[in-house]
Amino acid sequence: MTALAQIQSAMVAYPGRAAIAARTVIAVSMVTIAVLWLELPALDIAAYIALFSCNRSAAASVRMGVTYAIAAPIAVAIAIALWGATTSFPAMRVTAMAAVAFSAMYVKGLPSKAMALAGGIGVMTVCLLVIGSTAPSGDLLTRTMLKAAFAISIGGLVAAACARLVFPTEEPSDAKAPPPPVPSARDRSLFALRVTVATMLGFFTYKLVDWNGIHTCMFTALFVASGDFSATVLKGRLRLAGAIAGSVAALVAIVFIVPGLTTIAGLLTIVAPVTFVAAWIAIGPQRFAYLGMQFGLAFYLALLGAAGPTTNIHDPRDRIVGVLLGVVLVTLCMDGYRQGKGQST
Repeated sequence: MTALAQIQSAMVAYPGRAAIAARTVIAVSMVTIAVLWLELPALDIAAYIALFSCNRSAAASVRMGVTYAIAAPIAVAIAIALWGATTSFPAMRVTAMAAVAFSAMYVKGLPSKAMALAGGIGVMTVCLLVIGSTAPSGDLLTRTMLKAAFAISIGGLVAAACARLVFPTEEPSDAKAPPPPVPSARDRSLFALRVTVATMLGFFTYKLVDWNGIHTCMFTALFVASGDFSATVLKGRLRLAGAIAGSVAALVAIVFIVPGLTTIAGLLTIVAPVTFVAAWIAIGPQRFAYLGMQFGLAFYLALLGAAGPTTNIHDPRDRIVGVLLGVVLVTLCMDGYRQGKGQST
């Protein structure tokens, strides 16, 4: 089957697909209204959490939404503590960032739900430390980060509520695949080390060239890395494709639509159709699901990154460059991990 045929097959409707996409639109819209009304930061991330929590299984959507609602304030508390403890020692902050990234990746492959939550908190903590380091003043404002955690929690809780209350659908009856074997401690350590190297190479790169806008290279390394090299390459390609498509969609909106917006309702007329498309792809075949998530994420980051509609056209460009750099770094590092395990090339 050709790539075009695979994409066409992935977009075919199945019973309940439209309902799930529609309730995701409702969830993202409710989150957008709530965050803007409360004048909270991190609207882009809160909206993405509502999208990311969408799942064919309502129970899985609820679990994911509640998990993020819990993880966000914990990650913020850890990030604030680490930032405060290393205020006078920038080198220690970089070391702490690398240590948290390594720890998060080390537990990523473990089957325990508690370890998965710990890994998610670790990744979120690294992201918060990076965002704080890109601020012009170099300060991580405690009040702002706490408000951001509140916004993210709203995103998770609204997504969980909508999964149960809005357009409920039947749970999929597909048989669950057996869990993959748990990697050995050595393999987990090698994997975590490779991803941490890719992440920190991204950090030093954007610092050396003084281009804070490409800090998404670090997030890319953390998000797409997988113990399976082919899965890493696929996720990297899907993340890049989603970043390009979402950024282009946001750029079109920024140039031609946003200047004429005066109300939240007007903003939702842009956000809703993009969210529907992103959700439709995300709840399709697993091979392309990540593309939908990244399409929505790139669009939200570019359009809603300033706690509301923005007219900044440089962010989409910087994000694409950062994602491309991150994909290159993590692919090179994980290729070494693959060869170190003796896998065929």
